[in-house]
Amino acid sequence: FPSHDIKRDSKYLTRGGTAVRIYATNCGGEWPTHGAWYDATLDRWVPCAWRKDGYFHPTGKPTSMDMVYADQET
Repeated sequence: FPSHDIKRDSKYLTRGGTAVRIYATNCGGEWPTHGAWYDATLDRWVPCAWRKDGYFHPTGKPTSMDMVYADQET
């Protein structure tokens, strides 16, 4: 899992293995990282926001929607 803030120019997946696009990392608030994850079932990108450390859950509880580096085991 990223040990630092999410970077817009790095490659990420969700912990569940789906592709992630990062649009912005400076949106402020509790979820400053905005982007989208790819839903293969719907064949579309779904808007989403993450904490600055890549966690999806507000308390940092690990979920399948957390971001991990694309070359890291999910």
